[in-house]
Amino acid sequence: MVKLSFGSLSILATVLAGSQFVVNALEPFIAEPMKTTLKEASIVPHLLPEFEPESFLKIMYGDKVIEHGEEMMPHELVDPPHIWFPAPNMEAQYTLVLFDADAHVPLVRHWIVANIEGGKPGSSIRDPLPENNYTPYHGPTPPLNSGKHRYVFALYEQATMNQTTQPVLEDTVHHRAYFDIEQFSKDNNLKLVAATYMRAEHEDGFEGLASMHTEGRSSVAGEAVQTPVPVASQMKH
Repeated sequence: MVKLSFGSLSILATVLAGSQFVVNALEPFIAEPMKTTLKEASIVPHLLPEFEPESFLKIMYGDKVIEHGEEMMPHELVDPPHIWFPAPNMEAQYTLVLFDADAHVPLVRHWIVANIEGGKPGSSIRDPLPENNYTPYHGPTPPLNSGKHRYVFALYEQATMNQTTQPVLEDTVHHRAYFDIEQFSKDNNLKLVAATYMRAEHEDGFEGLASMHTEGRSSVAGEAVQTPVPVASQMKH
């Protein structure tokens, strides 16, 4: 099987875009490595459903391009990455999700940006409108002795434009735990078109998301549902 780097994929996508070539699915030599990697990492079908890739994600932290399963350290992931993707539909909008698949209270949202313009995905992710930044970026910070965590990036095509992401949150910064990616995609009528992941493990000085949660309450606006919340020392992702 031919394995292409993201640099090669980016060149190919640029050529296709320049020729106004539009497809509903990636060529097999691009799509199959993505599908195989996600299955080998137990991301599909355990966390994400079986799907046919229609795009791919070019993710850059600084000058480093993230390959499938790339191992990173938390100090490299403090700031949000630059992300670009070839939109299957230039007229559609997209939602990007980053979550920790191996948190003590799975799953934990690290980043969600909605209403990303298919015609300008890079700038829409880099400089989102406040109402589209559903969950502000928080870099991975796995706890000590928790092993390597899988951090999954998933890209979805939206069925509607400029939609209000559900559920409406009381606090977009603090409520991150107990994330249900399957329910989230159903609630927002999202179609999965691309995914990848990276790995990270504990690094001293990067101690987690304990301060990012509100104990005893759900994340849904208007609700005050009691939920089991681990002690603060365990809420590190």
